[in-house]
Amino acid sequence: MEKVLEILKHIEELYAGDVSDEAIRAFADKNSEKVNAWREAFQDYDLADVFGAIDDFWNYKSNKTRPTVAQLRAKLNVGKVDKVRTDVQQIAQTDYAAVFMRRDIKLGCCRHLLPVYNQAVRYIAEDMLSGEMPVSQWKAMTFAERAEQAAKKGLFNRLDEVLVLVCRRRYGKDYQFDSANILKAHEKNSAFYSAAGNVRNLAAHYSAAQDSDFSDTIGF
Repeated sequence: MEKVLEILKHIEELYAGDVSDEAIRAFADKNSEKVNAWREAFQDYDLADVFGAIDDFWNYKSNKTRPTVAQLRAKLNVGKVDKVRTDVQQIAQTDYAAVFMRRDIKLGCCRHLLPVYNQAVRYIAEDMLSGEMPVSQWKAMTFAERAEQAAKKGLFNRLDEVLVLVCRRRYGKDYQFDSANILKAHEKNSAFYSAAGNVRNLAAHYSAAQDSDFSDTIGF
């Protein structure tokens, strides 16, 4: 299931007992605005950390009243140890995202900036991988370990598809700009179009270049 649905399910299991995936999906369909708010609030957090904040709230704050978004975010942001852990995970995520982005730039098919690659990598290592293995085993992994496992399982073969889904959700379109390959096809017909597109494509090169000297840990 999508990360936000896993979060809502975890809360319901603590406060109301067993709940099915179908019930959570039905709730999401009827409460799209609320679910979107939760999705936006926790999209940049590791799912295991969100689960930990929920469990802490249950154990030490209230086992009768469900936590709010603000309360959970406060717990996630309060500790130095947690912040360090998040920073380390973000570095690992950016590592994978930058490697894939650089590969696409070399192939002339890069159509997104680094933040979209980051979100796509996170979606694959969290949402997709969590459905491919026991949840207890997945929860015990660091983000880097999840990304490595997702690569071994071939989940990154769907990266292009996930990039489109992320971009569509964040920006309402499939791609942020035209790829170098597409621009070449337009060069003979429209010099202006090609020049404008190349300016946009240059931003992708610049963003990836800021993350220098990443090792090719996933075979590229």
